[in-house]
Amino acid sequence: MPCLSLFFLFLLLLLLLAPAAFGQTASCADFLAAQRRKPPGLEWTGCAEGHLHQLRALTATYRVPGAQAAAVERYLARHTGMARLHFVCCGWEPRSRHRGREGAGSLPGPQGLAYRVSMHSGETLVTRRGGWGAIPWFEVSVVLPLEPP
Repeated sequence: MPCLSLFFLFLLLLLLLAPAAFGQTASCADFLAAQRRKPPGLEWTGCAEGHLHQLRALTATYRVPGAQAAAVERYLARHTGMARLHFVCCGWEPRSRHRGREGAGSLPGPQGLAYRVSMHSGETLVTRRGGWGAIPWFEVSVVLPLEPP
């Protein structure tokens, strides 16, 4: 019986300490500027706490005019491994070459977690890269999970 009590005490302690261990002490910020990875022309629009695949996360959002989007896309591909943008249905989003899977990039984050970096347009009829100047804004999202998967 004492062994079982010790186990439950250990489990309770683990649950109480887990939030700090998995980055819940992190706060919203301009994540790309903090890492000195913010490309020219990218404007930080804010940060909010929300969810990524049912996990709590912080999301910093940015925007870039369509005319400058290709340069930001190249920068993010080079520095985060994000895939090139492709037109899918109604907008532009990163897609890897492997069966159309999502192609978000990543950057090292605090306490062993990784920032997830992606770029997309809103709904648009522009289906060719040469027309990106007609798209008012592209958005970049940098997501930091606050708990492990």
